[in-house]
Formats: sequence, structure tokens, C-alpha cells
Amino acid sequence: AGRAVARVERFDPSSNRWEQAAQMGTARYGLTAVALAGKVYAVGGHTGRGAVNVVEVFDASANRWESAPAMATARAFLATAAVGGKVYALGGRDTGGDAVDVTEVFDPSTNRWESAPKMSMGRYFLAAAAVGGRVYALGGLDRGHSYLSTVEVFDPVTVHGGKAHRSLPVLPGAASIPG
Repeated sequence: AGRAVARVERFDPSSNRWEQAAQMGTARYGLTAVALAGKVYAVGGHTGRGAVNVVEVFDASANRWESAPAMATARAFLATAAVGGKVYALGGRDTGGDAVDVTEVFDPSTNRWESAPKMSMGRYFLAAAAVGGRVYALGGLDRGHSYLSTVEVFDPVTVHGGKAHRSLPVLPGAASIPG
């Protein structure tokens, strides 16, 4: 098990140094973070007592965290990506330790989370990326705790007009995408 922390550090490229930022309101580990419109969204995680649905938003210019509406599903070890002005939270592991197939979407303009089509399988410790208006869910572990080499793509445009999630060819190995 991890150790829940609220401490946050940020890197200042002009001084080439890390500095302490304001602490989050909820100490946790296994959370995910994504940047959108100049803010950082810290989503989900585990407090040491269980998975949480907590969402906090960091305003770097004010060095301040604010609470945002909670997700419907408490989970840790999930992934997030931002596309089309919205935050997408994918997969994760619930308090019981099960991998979940849930996708939720946060719209800052309405300050609400909504359900989106589920992935084809539960996965946690996955990675997510937004490219070309689509959200990709890569790898992770499945409900049986086996490593996944599959990729699913979520297209927000086709949510109401067809299958929103589809699988892509199996990954041949691990990869890192900087930038």
C-alpha cells in the first residue's frame, strides 16, 4: 500500500528548481492529474482507507486548490486526459480492488460530471492520452491483474452515433511519449 500525501511541488523552468506549492485538501496516492485551460485537475486516488471520488483543481497563478464536484465512481490508479475543453477519467480500481471499465467526463463550463460509454474491459494502472480530438486508453492491468497490451480509443464525437470505444492493434512493447 502507498502512503497518502497532500504535498505538491511544481517545477520552475526559469530557475531550474522545484518549489513547494499549496497542499491539496485531501491526502492521497494513486490519483491522476491533467492540465486543462491553465489549471491542474487532481482526480480520484486512495486515502489508505479506500478509493475516493474526490476532485480538486489547482490554480497555479493563485497557488490555490479548490474543490470540484466529485466523480460518481470512487477509484484509484485511473487515468485522465483532456480534450475538447473537458476532462476524461478512465478506468481505475475501486475500493474493493476490482478494475473498473467506467468512463466519466467533467465539463468545467457546467461544473458537472457525466457518464460516458464504458471501456470494453476494466483496467487500472493504465495510461491515457488525447490526440486529434480522441482519448486513448493504453495498457494497464485487467480484473485478473494481468498486464494488458491493448489500446482503446474513445471518440467524443461518436458518443451518440455509434460505438464510442474501439480497440486498436495490440502494443508490441512499452513506450513513452514525451511532451
